Amino acid sequence: VKIFAGGSLTITDLGSLAVKGSFDNNGTLTNNGRIELNGNTLQNFPGPGVINAMGILHLNNTGPGVSLNKSINIEKELRPTSGLFNIGNYDVTIKSSLVRTASVSKVGATSGFNYGTGRFIVERYIPSGINHGKSWQLLATPTNDGQTINNSWQEGAATPNANPVPGFGTQITSDIANATTIGFDVFTAPGPSMKYFNSLTNWTGVGNTLTTPIYNSHGYMVFVRGDRSVINLSGANSTSIPTILRTRGKLFVTGTNPPPTIPITAGKFESVGNPYASAIDFSNPNGVIFNGPPNVDNLFYVWDPTLGGAYGYGGYQTISGLVDWIPNPGGTTNYPSVANSKIQSGQAFLMHGGALGGSVTFAEDAKVDSSRMTLREIRSTYVVGEKQFLKSRLFSNFNNQLALVDGNIVVMNSNLSNDYTADDAIKLINGGENFGLNSNNKIYAIEARLPAVAADTIFFATSNLKAINYKLEFVSEHPLANALMPFLIDNYLQTTTPISLMDTTYYDFSVISNIPASAVNRFMIVFKPGQTVPVKIISLKAIRNYTNTVSVHGKVENELNINHYEIERSFDGSHFETIKTLAPLNNIGGNAVYSFVDETAPLNEIFYRLKAIDVDSHFVFSDVVKVAAIKGNPIVTVTPNPIKGQRIQLSFNGSSIGDYYYEISNSIGQIIDFGSFQLSSSSQKISLKLGVFLSGGVYNLILKTKGSSDIILQVAAY
Repeated sequence: VKIFAGGSLTITDLGSLAVKGSFDNNGTLTNNGRIELNGNTLQNFPGPGVINAMGILHLNNTGPGVSLNKSINIEKELRPTSGLFNIGNYDVTIKSSLVRTASVSKVGATSGFNYGTGRFIVERYIPSGINHGKSWQLLATPTNDGQTINNSWQEGAATPNANPVPGFGTQITSDIANATTIGFDVFTAPGPSMKYFNSLTNWTGVGNTLTTPIYNSHGYMVFVRGDRSVINLSGANSTSIPTILRTRGKLFVTGTNPPPTIPITAGKFESVGNPYASAIDFSNPNGVIFNGPPNVDNLFYVWDPTLGGAYGYGGYQTISGLVDWIPNPGGTTNYPSVANSKIQSGQAFLMHGGALGGSVTFAEDAKVDSSRMTLREIRSTYVVGEKQFLKSRLFSNFNNQLALVDGNIVVMNSNLSNDYTADDAIKLINGGENFGLNSNNKIYAIEARLPAVAADTIFFATSNLKAINYKLEFVSEHPLANALMPFLIDNYLQTTTPISLMDTTYYDFSVISNIPASAVNRFMIVFKPGQTVPVKIISLKAIRNYTNTVSVHGKVENELNINHYEIERSFDGSHFETIKTLAPLNNIGGNAVYSFVDETAPLNEIFYRLKAIDVDSHFVFSDVVKVAAIKGNPIVTVTPNPIKGQRIQLSFNGSSIGDYYYEISNSIGQIIDFGSFQLSSSSQKISLKLGVFLSGGVYNLILKTKGSSDIILQVAAY
């Protein structure tokens, strides 16, 4: 391909161009889509001309590879499938912005990188002043080559507070007495703004930005105020603004520059940096590999800058396979309460060594765009429908403004243990308020235990509470049919409050300036026998009709004092939702038959159960019944449509499970937003939070996943 001087070539968002020879651009190239270099002899790319955009660059050369002859910026994806990428003396920048962060996908077995003086520059956009204010960030450095902290995140500033490249870098401060003479911008007490993790001493400030390499396999905790123009803690230049942090060096590739193996000490936490310029999936056992004794806990911790806390600077989210990878406490912009086992490009995280410790390393299969044949299993075996969650969250209530600050989860199942095991998640303590679980002389964020028996007690542990108002929230999911009711005990006020097994329970309390009101053991939950529901559910059947609807039939006897029945549906046999409420038919001790046709039944495998609730809110479940999947074309709908604002609600029916990429384009074909999500069930509802507001009009929403054709939907906006 040759673009002559004065000429131009534009590849649209959905467009693709395959090139077997060299690519010589002397004009203007705009690649919003994909360029594939798939020759069998050495290919040169891209030529000396102007490049407005470089979306996807697919290196699929079956011969000696591709040689770069100009520095380029990758805005979507570098896809090195086959053939060496000879970078030479040019730089490849992996871009990051509010709209997207580009990535380097799985490096093929016959691919790799050859360097001269050129390197990769990997960016990480920090939306300070947009998604959150000044905050701590737990960041990884995905390049290694000896670059110093000053040369990278301080943008080579020659003097304190200098801002050589507006929009990039950040202020780095220290509590060392001669801070400004060893590269820091400001002396700050009581602590530094850039720290690394030490499993013995926890967070330790870096000692010198002029000589310390930016690469650290454990990552850094960095307080980001904005770019380097935000130079004061208060005053005229204190407003937080977005910035981009970037490093320059070589990328990790299995074989030539393999990512490190990170030891994790028994009983200790360890910080681990994502070594790749790509998101990785912790749940993929072929990519994130545990070595040594199999006691490294099967969970990880991330720092969420959008989580509340004493100062609003962020807090820890605990993500465990035991609770289906749903973040705890969840409920934030970055980590809503939906399954998320991914770690982003440029993000570090923490792990726990369990009883014996071990280590973790990363293969190319860890990258989310790679084929994922299996998911990491948790150590216990669960029976469908028997896992109960009791979720508790703490909100601060200052001037009637609620802010989520922390939470915990109790998981009950007959295959779990009340002893400390690798299924339990030790709590990482936030700098602000903490709300954990006290058991076995440890504080948990997630506790695994046997089903409750009468008088069983859950002990909460609170710390760092301030003299303000708070609200507790309790949600019980999939309660076990053991006729026990949980009651919240407030040891300070000496009150007992029942916790509903059917609805969300809230409890307001205040902390005043005395020790008992903020005591670590102020709250606990005690299980007490509840009243048995008199009705007996004899049978439940569910039959798929020729119209693909499902008929559900239930028989009961001894129907007495029943308030109503609920027919519940599940796509995985564990998470149920109510789809129909039925009034009692023979509520004087008689027998009755209840029937319902599920007109919205999906084509995939589906589960049903019947729930009977009496007038005192006690309830009982039927057995769970399953309806087999049938073959059919997947259906995806936008509901409601038109939409309003920044959120699109998608309903999937019979779709392929896996990772999806989406793009939204306007009427003239310009991509105005894109992103990704994971579909964990073939029939599932997904809520997309867009990075832009859609003004009135019609837009195209394109959904892409491996092994399936693209799905194109029209979305109208008010």
